[in-house]
Amino acid sequence: MNKSVAFVVTTLTYGGAEIQVSLLAKKLHDRGWKTSIITLTDPKALDEELRNYGVDVISLGMKGGTPDPRAIFTLRKQLKRIKPTIVHSHMIHSNLISRISRAITNGVSKPPLICTAHSLQEGGKVMELLAYQLTDRFCNLTTNVSQAAVDRYVKVKNAPSNKIRKVFNGIETSQFQYDEEKRKAKRKELNLGDKFIWLAVGRLNEAKNFGLLLNSFKEYLTKAPNSELLIAGQGELEEFLKDIIAKESIENSVRMLGRRTDVLDLMCASDAYVMSSLWEGLPLVLLEAASVGLPIVTTDVGGNAEIVSDKNSGYIVPSSDQAALVAAMLKMYELPETDRQRLGETGSNYIKSLFDIESIVDTWESTYNEFISK
Repeated sequence: MNKSVAFVVTTLTYGGAEIQVSLLAKKLHDRGWKTSIITLTDPKALDEELRNYGVDVISLGMKGGTPDPRAIFTLRKQLKRIKPTIVHSHMIHSNLISRISRAITNGVSKPPLICTAHSLQEGGKVMELLAYQLTDRFCNLTTNVSQAAVDRYVKVKNAPSNKIRKVFNGIETSQFQYDEEKRKAKRKELNLGDKFIWLAVGRLNEAKNFGLLLNSFKEYLTKAPNSELLIAGQGELEEFLKDIIAKESIENSVRMLGRRTDVLDLMCASDAYVMSSLWEGLPLVLLEAASVGLPIVTTDVGGNAEIVSDKNSGYIVPSSDQAALVAAMLKMYELPETDRQRLGETGSNYIKSLFDIESIVDTWESTYNEFISK
């Protein structure tokens, strides 16, 4: 049987959901599936790499922030042309358009449609009502990336319990392993000396709550001055965060590194990882940091507690609680190195047992075949 899957996404960029879809498309391509990615708006990244890999990338040409009903019919036209055996949409806007396209032009007939959400809450009440509750009958299955998110979607009636499943995000754990030589080289390159290094990676936006992290780090430094915080990422709040750094006079202890292609090396060079997010889905970067063996301090949002086991592989604190974040970071700093290594090893073993991309692709293949066979 010809096996082909068409992924539908809002765009292609360096976001976690888009990176996950790109990885799934490549892994399924390796397993003999014909894979396509249809973007609502023009790609911003990843498309050239995907095409070189053998994955088709098709843009519907929508303008960001501008609803365009024509995209519904354009999507259906593209699906008729490429004839996938299954359609797999990701994130709220793509899920909505994929469902409406199906409702208007071909009901709930083939190919099967699976819709994946990537967060505990993807939009406001009205958008969720449109994208999930009112249109549930036009898809075969909804999935989300954490059990916490699945539980919430059932509770607010975004999906009935018999039509929603948890499917974790996955990473190539073999590529995220600790390397002592990388640690030495990167620490020398960045002139980190013998400092205790914290790492945080992510878009500089509201969700990541880096402002809280910077204020917490200022307080933390009063008891742990031989420390440095590295922040890797770019985004709309960059100047705002730089103003906080200047205002709090912590320029010598915080480095804004911008978007990096050497995140693995930075993880190897660091002593602990910190995440201060207000909301998350199942963040890939947290999976990567744990896979490398970094002990982690993170806020209890989204699926973070499904990645980090409190007191076993790190510490989990309430969201927006500066005092709790500072206390957990100090507790991590004060641990003997052997205890931090134990936390890191526990986390790494857990990630490799449950979140390796090959086992996640196994789950998706099984799910696709289940609905194709029906």
